[in-house]
Amino acid sequence: MSVAVYVIGDSHFGHANILNFTREDGTKLRPFDNIVQMHDCMVTKWNEVVRPQDHVYHLGDFAITQNGLNIALQLQGHKRLVRGNHDTLKTAHYLRVGFKEIYGVRILADLMMTHIPVHPDSLRRNWVNVHGHLHNNHATGSRTPHLGLRYYNASAECLNYTPVTLEQIKAEVATWA
Repeated sequence: MSVAVYVIGDSHFGHANILNFTREDGTKLRPFDNIVQMHDCMVTKWNEVVRPQDHVYHLGDFAITQNGLNIALQLQGHKRLVRGNHDTLKTAHYLRVGFKEIYGVRILADLMMTHIPVHPDSLRRNWVNVHGHLHNNHATGSRTPHLGLRYYNASAECLNYTPVTLEQIKAEVATWA
């Protein structure tokens, strides 16, 4: 049975106020009417692509509250967390709801996975920084345009609230030349 590796960041489960965040043009950052609708959408999209045997790296800001963190129990796959600035609960809380490992940074081959984008000097030659934190800051041909082509923004808003595989990320990055 094959195992896929997925990535997503910035779910912000339990964070009702994120529904009040807006883009630069004044439109809502997230298109949901309430937090229950947001949770239902994100859980459904996650479980539509992630199978029980798959691995998922969540790139920070998974949940704001313990109730939000409990949503992890509804999500398929072996979950790993790269901590974000809002992941402030004790490590034991994340382990109790099924996270297998907790990281500050995770490096897989030529991908450096972080919550906040790292300084370019922190990237080795040919590495790509797969990150979250910036939410909807991306454009066609570059996921994080103001940082350059060595950055891939995996925030939930950029991925239509659906985890993507490392293979999908690598294939997209390969087209950026």
